[in-house]
Amino acid sequence: MITALNLGPWEACGNLLRTKREADGSGGFLVAEVPANTGHTTEKALVMAAAPEMLALLRNLIDIEGPQPGNSEWGDKARAVIAQATGEQA
Repeated sequence: MITALNLGPWEACGNLLRTKREADGSGGFLVAEVPANTGHTTEKALVMAAAPEMLALLRNLIDIEGPQPGNSEWGDKARAVIAQATGEQA
């Protein structure tokens, strides 16, 4: 379960996912590698690199909206995606 873990920021570099490089040259540490023989490797790495920001955005949207009577379908789906991404139960 991911709770206090600070994910990202990450960047895609071809089929590699790495921590973002800073102006001082720090960073750039390998996070993951998309196997080159799987097809669409760069696209997969780009989606993976954006995942921490997408998860944070989704959590913020849930916090902003709160429980909305009659409009809970999207909230339920969002909570399920958050649970899938963090290993929590929805």
